[in-house]
Amino acid sequence: MIKKTKFIQISTDEVFGDRHGKKASTEETPYNPSSPYSACKAAADHLVTSWSRTYNLKYLITYSSNNFGPRQNKEKFIPKIIKNCLLNKNIPIYGFGQQKRDWIYVTDNARAILQIGVSNKSNQCFNIPGNKFISNLELVKKICNTIDKDATSLNKSKLSLIKYVIDRKGHDKVYKLNSSKFINNFNFKNKFKFEIGLKNTIKYYKNN
Repeated sequence: MIKKTKFIQISTDEVFGDRHGKKASTEETPYNPSSPYSACKAAADHLVTSWSRTYNLKYLITYSSNNFGPRQNKEKFIPKIIKNCLLNKNIPIYGFGQQKRDWIYVTDNARAILQIGVSNKSNQCFNIPGNKFISNLELVKKICNTIDKDATSLNKSKLSLIKYVIDRKGHDKVYKLNSSKFINNFNFKNKFKFEIGLKNTIKYYKNN
């Protein structure tokens, strides 16, 4: 039965560690996880490949950029910023907000995973690209400005809610993927521009 199974492992760009001052990670970049979360993801990836070697399990591993969109846990970065804006609560920014991430709208990520999964590829890994490489501070400002623009009445800009807090321990500065392998193999293009995805996400949390 296992020989007929193809296992899809959803990993993360975090397994490659901090790319600050380094080239974007490829599928061949050695793992260098910095947090318990990314270490657990890396361990799960290794478990999958070990099953392949030992039991001939066919697998695919995807490394996704940062996901965002409707229905995401409200404690995640973008939902938390939106929620705090809507509730007029302080928006905490670690350090000076210069950490950079590449963001992909959840629908595009799901499309990419599906396209990889139904293909005839096996025992390979693919980086899934986002379409917005941006600092945390710049992202927060975009969210604030978007909500300000849509407000029917505005006494004070949401930007005034930004508060800098001590950076968390072990916080990676940059995650960035080289996605040329995936694009060349699948001719994939994201359908959602970042700004459209962000507006969809803000609208969802306003209504929920």
